[in-house]
Amino acid sequence: MPERATIAQGVQIGVEVTPGTAVPAPIQLLSMGFSPAPQAEFTSFRPMGLKYPTIQALVREWSEAPIEGYPTYNEIVYPLNGVLVATTPTVANVAVQRWTFDPASASEDTVKTFTIERGGAVQAERVANGIITAFNLGFTRTAAPTMGGTMMGKQMETGITMTAAPTGLDLVPMLPGQVSVFLNDTFGALGTTKLTRLLSWNWALSNRFGPEWVLDDALDSFVTHVELEPTNEIEILVQANSTGMAILEAARNGDKKWLQMVATSNRMIPGTTPSTPYSFTFKAAVEVGGIGPLSDSDGVYAGQYTLRVTHDATWGQAYQVIVDNDVEDLTP
Repeated sequence: MPERATIAQGVQIGVEVTPGTAVPAPIQLLSMGFSPAPQAEFTSFRPMGLKYPTIQALVREWSEAPIEGYPTYNEIVYPLNGVLVATTPTVANVAVQRWTFDPASASEDTVKTFTIERGGAVQAERVANGIITAFNLGFTRTAAPTMGGTMMGKQMETGITMTAAPTGLDLVPMLPGQVSVFLNDTFGALGTTKLTRLLSWNWALSNRFGPEWVLDDALDSFVTHVELEPTNEIEILVQANSTGMAILEAARNGDKKWLQMVATSNRMIPGTTPSTPYSFTFKAAVEVGGIGPLSDSDGVYAGQYTLRVTHDATWGQAYQVIVDNDVEDLTP
């Protein structure tokens, strides 16, 4: 039998119909990776008079997988369906599939869960109920974009056979030179005042879901996932000019701001009339929740701010993500 080589370990996913019920994994995401690993919690008991424990017991078992990759206009809808809210695209123009994600502020969101297969011909594993608990996306003009997160799943199955002949998408990468960020005082003015001296933009959503553990001998892991109080923040680094320092004044006054980040590809969506580019748009009501030090950034004197996503009663939500691409469905 050949050795299990790290380079041969492929990852495939399937979109579950019922959370926790494993499905075939015929999709190969080519811009992001998942590395599931078993996680376990043990307890031990040491009676009086002995130096060493007499019982070592497994209390609960699950799986976790870091997510890492490069953001693309087409594959990004997979993690967004898993961490924000499950949605289906509408036809915004001929051949334009518009994915609009509107997570609720006051009710539970239904999201997609995934079955993950990882391995190769020598050995392979499977994890069901893959739920994305954290997601981040970042851009700066001096480095490659960053995209990552965390997935939680049920107990890992071993010795499985991976789904044959997985398919992938034609990738359209997001480039730093395609990104603009706007910050305005009102919702009506959203997207009109560009931050022309913005050095970096990073969105991080975490603590989105957690496991529910129950006493049931028919279950080998958690029964399902539940929503938690999320942390939803954008960190920006701006030149400490008059515009950048005005954000400090907004923090002092407790002013609400409206942030919009737009990435627009140079590539057009095939078959569109008129020609329409791939795009990604993030909109949010924000307030300053943290102030970093004034410091040097490649010769530019800059200020760092943490903007926390907040609910807006007039808008009826806190944030929205819109993706225009040619992906009609999450299943191949």
